[in-house]
Amino acid sequence: MVIATVVPMAVTGCSSKRSRGGGASTAAPINSGNNGNTGSGSTGGVATLNPPPPVTLNADALVASMMLDQVADVDLNTGTVNTTYATGQGPIDVLNVGTTAYVANAISQDITVVDHLANNVVTTIDVTSVPVTGVSFLSMLDPILKPLVRPTGLAATPNGRRIYSANLLNLTVIDGQSYTPIKSVLGLSPISLSGLIANPSQALSSFLASPVQGLGVAKVAATNDYALATCMISGKVMRINAQTDDVIDYVSVGRAPIGISIAGTKAYVACALSQEITVLDVATGTVLSTIQGQGLIPFDVATNQAQTMVYVANAMSGDVTVIDAATDTIVDTLPGGTGIASLFQQAGITLPATSSQGGGIGALLNSFLQGFAGGATNPASFGALITGGSGGGGLLSPASLINGLLTAFLSYAGVSQAQLNGLSLPGTLSVGVARNPDLIATSNGVTGDLSITEASTRNVSTFSGLVGAGPADIAPIWAR
Repeated sequence: MVIATVVPMAVTGCSSKRSRGGGASTAAPINSGNNGNTGSGSTGGVATLNPPPPVTLNADALVASMMLDQVADVDLNTGTVNTTYATGQGPIDVLNVGTTAYVANAISQDITVVDHLANNVVTTIDVTSVPVTGVSFLSMLDPILKPLVRPTGLAATPNGRRIYSANLLNLTVIDGQSYTPIKSVLGLSPISLSGLIANPSQALSSFLASPVQGLGVAKVAATNDYALATCMISGKVMRINAQTDDVIDYVSVGRAPIGISIAGTKAYVACALSQEITVLDVATGTVLSTIQGQGLIPFDVATNQAQTMVYVANAMSGDVTVIDAATDTIVDTLPGGTGIASLFQQAGITLPATSSQGGGIGALLNSFLQGFAGGATNPASFGALITGGSGGGGLLSPASLINGLLTAFLSYAGVSQAQLNGLSLPGTLSVGVARNPDLIATSNGVTGDLSITEASTRNVSTFSGLVGAGPADIAPIWAR
């Protein structure tokens, strides 16, 4: 998802104490219907230009927090929470359209609609209110399937006609004016009506035996003509005709596609396990290219308001990959978030200086003994923090055992202190771009931090615990 919008003024950063943005613009605006002239009067045929009023870049963003059951309006310049709105249970995704915010609540299985101009909650949309299967002769399955309908991603057509909710099991199509769910789309193979009439038994058997192509519907993006939903288990992108709400096809992408965002005529899909970004033509479903990401575990995707740049949050390497949408090439990798190594150090875990390349039971035991010794002598060890003890205390203390197990696991997996240095967890769940294109925001589901990266200086401001530990999502506040 993306983040906020408005226009430049000098702002002072919070924890990094930096200046963001620029001074007032000196460029004269182009007024339509005036042939580009901006003067209010003329002397001798030469127009006199009035300086434009000072402009400010809005850096407010909406942040949904699953653990806090709320969505917050946050000033990204200062980390200040302007206001909060109570949502349903388990808000995991937020979409902003004009002055209206839509929040997907995974636990209560509904969508909270917020008018943040009027400062109130408008309504709640029950995504389970339409038959899940969408097929009358399978209606007996609805009570069994309903508990699996868990909203995790939202999108709206720019014209406001449709809202789409990705629910892991299915996709719910919602009328954008009345907020009424009108259809459920399952990733099932189509059943032939003529075949069903000619040979019901065979048609039904073929239908039930067909693979479910749209399994694990995670996130969705939309234009006025198409909606594209990632199916993370089946490794597909489901394309839907936004005029008829029918499935057009399923496009094979990389493994575990999760985040998706549209820039112009192209969709960018973050494939977490194959660690790549698949670029699709929105209208045809053609795979245009595959970008091998530099980060580890690409999870979420955002575009700037101009749709010229694409930002990918990498959950493990803790950075943000920047892609030029014109060339589909990686042009930068931005830092962000809290370092993994620092998290372990704060917990008193002593990681191996080098990874155990050989593996085997010997390496596992050596790693365990190293961590075991560290836990026995470190009063701030992870085990001591968990149990409330003081550390030390004996060879079989919880501190020693937990430290030993964690150290053994990391070393056996080939992870060393050197490899963790510099890595962070910024966007385990979300990345967003402010209307001020210099500000990139990421959320950390482990620490509950909201981090703001200033692209031009590469400075990072981290607002600790602001979003609450657990899944969070960030949406821009952009005028339409």
